[in-house]
Amino acid sequence: MTLQTASIFSSPDTPITAEQIYDISGSIPHHVIKHVFDVCAKQSFGDVQFCMHDLVCEGYDVLQILVQLLEEVSFKHGEELSDIQKARFAQYAAETQFRLLQGMECGFLRF
Repeated sequence: MTLQTASIFSSPDTPITAEQIYDISGSIPHHVIKHVFDVCAKQSFGDVQFCMHDLVCEGYDVLQILVQLLEEVSFKHGEELSDIQKARFAQYAAETQFRLLQGMECGFLRF
């Protein structure tokens, strides 16, 4: 369905790009998730808050950021992080997701 939607929005002479697929599917490009991970690794609340504010203003879905960031922590940086660090992140991610779903708009800023 995503590919069909992308083809509808693009002109017949223009090939469909990966960026169009990301936009339509709601997925966030990997370079954005990598940037969020790098900012979170600094452990500066102000930097994380500023980064998340920018991403929300750009129109990215906070829950999707959270899901993809959890994947990044679990799989891409699995060797770099200890199991305890990954478990802590998963716990914070779960709490944040719960708060977001309950309507607390600033829940993600706890990271």
